[in-house]
Amino acid sequence: MAISKDEVKKLAELSRLELTDAEVEKMQHDIDAVISYVDTLQTVDLPEVPEGTIYFDEVNVMREDGDALPGDAFTDALLAQAPRRQGRFVKVKKILGS
Repeated sequence: MAISKDEVKKLAELSRLELTDAEVEKMQHDIDAVISYVDTLQTVDLPEVPEGTIYFDEVNVMREDGDALPGDAFTDALLAQAPRRQGRFVKVKKILGS
């Protein structure tokens, strides 16, 4: 199935693209290649599989929600690197007016 230059121009217009004549020809070739590949895929013979069949026996295993680390595991180490701090907080310059 070949796509015409007019169809490429219409697609470009719908996509709000401005294409030169050279780009239209290149796109025509590229779109033809994609359509040809899809046509090839449609010829693949697949066995009939009932709807809802699970193809793989694998199950997605996720951990339970919760804290991965204790809440203050790295707090002291991080605060030790801060140039200024106030208690358990990093002290920064005020940038917003009151």
